[in-house]
Amino acid sequence: MVRHILASSRIAIALTMFSFLNQVYAQVVQDDTALTEKIDSLRTPITPIPLVGSIERPLGSEYIIPDSTINFMDYRYLGDLLSMTPGMFIRDLGSPGQFHGLTIQGLDARSIAFMSDGVLLNEPLTGLFDPNLYPTENIERIEVITGPRAFLYGLNGTGATINMVTKSKKAIRPYSRIRYSESIYGFGVVDGLISQDIIRGLNVTLGALHNTFDGRFPNSDYDAWNVRGKIRYNISNRVNVVASGMYNQTFLGLNGGVHDTTSPEFRFDRLRATMRNTDSYEKITRHDAQLGIAAKFFPDTNAISTVTLYFSDNLREYRDEENRPNSNGIFVKEDHLTQWYGVKLTQHTMIQNHQLDVGAEFQSRGVIASDVTGQRIRTLWSTYSRLGFQPFHTVIFSPYARFDSYLGHKDLSYGVDSRAKLLDWLEASAGYSNSYRFTTFQETYWDIDPTKCQIAGEYRENHHLAEVGLTLSNQPVGWMTIKYFYRMIEDPLELTYDELNDPSCEYVIDLDRKRIHEGLTATEAFRLGSFSVEGNAQYITITNGFKEFRFLPRWSGTGGIYFWDKLFNNHLDLKTGFRGRAFSSYRAVEYNQQAQVFLPSTLDDIPASAAIDFILIAHLGDAYFHLIWENLLDRQYITTTFYPMPDRAIRFSISWEFLD
Repeated sequence: MVRHILASSRIAIALTMFSFLNQVYAQVVQDDTALTEKIDSLRTPITPIPLVGSIERPLGSEYIIPDSTINFMDYRYLGDLLSMTPGMFIRDLGSPGQFHGLTIQGLDARSIAFMSDGVLLNEPLTGLFDPNLYPTENIERIEVITGPRAFLYGLNGTGATINMVTKSKKAIRPYSRIRYSESIYGFGVVDGLISQDIIRGLNVTLGALHNTFDGRFPNSDYDAWNVRGKIRYNISNRVNVVASGMYNQTFLGLNGGVHDTTSPEFRFDRLRATMRNTDSYEKITRHDAQLGIAAKFFPDTNAISTVTLYFSDNLREYRDEENRPNSNGIFVKEDHLTQWYGVKLTQHTMIQNHQLDVGAEFQSRGVIASDVTGQRIRTLWSTYSRLGFQPFHTVIFSPYARFDSYLGHKDLSYGVDSRAKLLDWLEASAGYSNSYRFTTFQETYWDIDPTKCQIAGEYRENHHLAEVGLTLSNQPVGWMTIKYFYRMIEDPLELTYDELNDPSCEYVIDLDRKRIHEGLTATEAFRLGSFSVEGNAQYITITNGFKEFRFLPRWSGTGGIYFWDKLFNNHLDLKTGFRGRAFSSYRAVEYNQQAQVFLPSTLDDIPASAAIDFILIAHLGDAYFHLIWENLLDRQYITTTFYPMPDRAIRFSISWEFLD
């Protein structure tokens, strides 16, 4: 009862404070807004340059998750929005704020380039980006590029490139939005956003986020703050200037999962399970800033040029302090400060019905200070180009290439893909690429601890990827895409057991001769009357040509069936139904929280599992209501040894938009 009273009080206080601030803000700008509207009515309106922040123009609709779709998706953080991406499997740690464990077509997050408005977010030490740090309410759309073309736009995007385009409102009147979410064990999210046109063509958008979690198990608490801002000044129809900044500060308890000495019948019991670590945690402090200009310098209005300056730094403070009950007897204090900055130029041009995209980037990537690697700074030079043309009316053909000068290597990646419309309802696609993934500073210089050794050096993997697919489409009923992929990696960098029995090394980076990732992905979305079905699935095998590596499930998939229709004279847009996820058994892996890597485990295999959620999402007026009954059958399962996935719980969310 006390928890419900406190929850209700938090909702009331959040809504009251936000409403009060919004009214004060509206009153301050009321006179200026009226004057601006009057002046604007006498002038020719400014048309902003479209798709500022996109990485590819135009981007195929199958790669876009717009905000209109996000509103009808269940999500706690960015990773949930990506879970429907074909080939995506998440080795979840079962608790808010924990490391995401994203994989795509068998590649881990070191091969996924995360970007914001076309700028790389992956930090240099580990080569990772934590999606927990990116506020979902800041996203206008998500652009996901997989397959042969994925490597083109960002460093180490051989598996996928995921670009978040930030919201840039046009709000003559004050616009605001608040999101509140709550669930058991103290989970809570409060996010507020305010946007206003200050003068003609000049918009300011500000937002703040607070995320909390008290923890289902000991030492899994989470507290995160995010503050961001964006200014877009449309000087004219031909010149737009954008400046943005984001600040993150987080605290996260790292308990290492349930200790393997815990009896199997108690491993999912929050009161009787014993955790591996009761006193380790991390603090993240991060800054991201961008200043860019998009312009039409040439008479052709389709020719768009962009120049972007950017700066980011990331401080991770890891502690194992031995100051709580049941400590593990290990004391660790490590600080890692990384920094990357640079300039990126792009040019988009249409020549008749042909599309040409070119770009160049200079970037300094470095570990400024680290208790493990010391200072390491390297310079990246890269250029890329892509030509899209139609030799026939129903065929699109795109060759592309990227050149990187990094870590003492000068490598040319290249590829080609094509799409052909065979029938009104059938489209075929095919592609091939030869690309590279460079080592991170961690893989090059960091011994994870005295019993785990790294021997990679400044190196890079060579990826050969071939992909073919078919898309069946019958609009507005729906569509289905099936793809076959074959990826061969020369000298992959894999953490594995030391087969030489070196007493000083438990694990080593094995420069094996090759890895072969082969499989099928399928994704579909259909609406039949008031019912909709959506889902994706993957089958994958990973071998070295002789033996199979089963650190990921062969079969995995997510999907749902929903009633989705507009009711009560279109006043209520309702989506409700059931969503499920399932995967086959695979070899156990352990997460090393100190180094943020997954390691092979000697424990039992992870068994095949499935879980079902009940979903209710309603759009009423200016508000979106989400009611999620997670793990409806209260299944006990894991995806990483040994982190219990969430038990049965109800989660409530509301997103509300206000004008004036």
